[in-house]
Amino acid sequence: MKYLRWLLVNGGMMALMILGWIYDIGGARNIVYFMVWFFTLVSLTFAIPAVRDSLGSKPDFPAISPKVDLLYDVTVILFFAWFGCFVSAGAYTLQTLMTQYLFEEVAKAREVRSHTEVVPPTTPETGQEYA
Repeated sequence: MKYLRWLLVNGGMMALMILGWIYDIGGARNIVYFMVWFFTLVSLTFAIPAVRDSLGSKPDFPAISPKVDLLYDVTVILFFAWFGCFVSAGAYTLQTLMTQYLFEEVAKAREVRSHTEVVPPTTPETGQEYA
């Protein structure tokens, strides 16, 4: 389900970009502008520790491999730059940097958490846990 949601949001955005710039449909272009700025503003909250911790505690985060997400983001940035939308390309670059920062911080937190798990003590004779 998490992959489907990622695919719907990002595939829908890419389809709107193609409709907006290649087929010159203004409404699709406006929706993409809104999505870019919305995603950028939301990504600025990733620097807040409480947001990072709440997203990192979800087992299904991230929905897709960070490398695949980075590849998609670079494609979007190049698309904007190709069509001369440099402000949108800059905003999406900021969103990409913040998202990659979030992925790294969540990975670090999960690694630290996995190394600090407490193992209950066992009795030396039987190997059973103390009650």
